[in-house]
Amino acid sequence: MQHSIIFLSDNAEANSNEGFKSSAHFPAIYQMAEALLYPSTFEGFGIPILEALSSGVPVITSNVSCMPEAGGNAAAYIDPYDAASLSLKMEEIATDKNLAEMMIQKGLSHAASFSNEKTAAAIMQVYKKLVP
Repeated sequence: MQHSIIFLSDNAEANSNEGFKSSAHFPAIYQMAEALLYPSTFEGFGIPILEALSSGVPVITSNVSCMPEAGGNAAAYIDPYDAASLSLKMEEIATDKNLAEMMIQKGLSHAASFSNEKTAAAIMQVYKKLVP
């Protein structure tokens, strides 16, 4: 599979291109992917999960930490220590186009609930509760 998977951090051309060092290119990179594989064991919130969902990419992530909150009902969850379960989910998404499309639609819907406007409004409500 080494010819099918691109690790940008190991790619000399990507590392020398200023465009890849900026988050401005992340949506294009996500949209070129068949799926986001994010088997992390701990995150503060899981922003890459939301970025991928917003970009219309199926997400496979861990069933621990904050990943279920970030991915909601749109992501596929695996035990981050179980390589076989990750492999199985990768194969399912790659071969079942109906599943992939369903995940994309759920992902776009879930990610919309984390828009900048909704997040700002929620934070403002917290501030208003703090002011007597």
